[in-house]
Amino acid sequence: MPESVPPAMPEESGTGHGVTPQRQPLWLSALLDRSSVAFTVLDTTGRIVWVNAANERLAGRPADQLIGRDVSVFLPPEMAGEVSAMLGRVLEQGALKRDLVNVSADGRRTVVRIAAEVVPGEDGAPGWIVAEVQDLSELLGQLERLAIGVAHSGQRGQVGQGEGRGAGLAEPLARLEDGLELRT
Repeated sequence: MPESVPPAMPEESGTGHGVTPQRQPLWLSALLDRSSVAFTVLDTTGRIVWVNAANERLAGRPADQLIGRDVSVFLPPEMAGEVSAMLGRVLEQGALKRDLVNVSADGRRTVVRIAAEVVPGEDGAPGWIVAEVQDLSELLGQLERLAIGVAHSGQRGQVGQGEGRGAGLAEPLARLEDGLELRT
């Protein structure tokens, strides 16, 4: 896997822990590349400038096949037209949180939640967009198995009520399902 280094960000004073500003990109890159959460850095036009190892796995492509490409490479073809609207929203509002379908190089579709935020450049204007990408497929699979188990047990509407394992889960599960804003 080629070494990926995030774009140079403005240095901050007081980095702490004995890390000098000159070493900051190296330790930050190491931390992000070991994360199980996928991260992407885009320029303000939507071009990919950096991805971590988790994003390479999610995309099914190495960093050198992603860097320089439009962020729409992660989306199904039917959603490619929405990229400029999403970029506009994140640049205007400073942040965006949305559930989407990610498409890997082999065509596998995965439900993901993106949380994107604008990072200002040295001049204070938007410099980059940093996106955290969480794979929701395992969570959705667990919810589906739970729903199937409830349906088979004849306890529909009773999940999480009473005492014992699963007590108190009905309301949080309902809120989670209601909060999923999946767009395909």
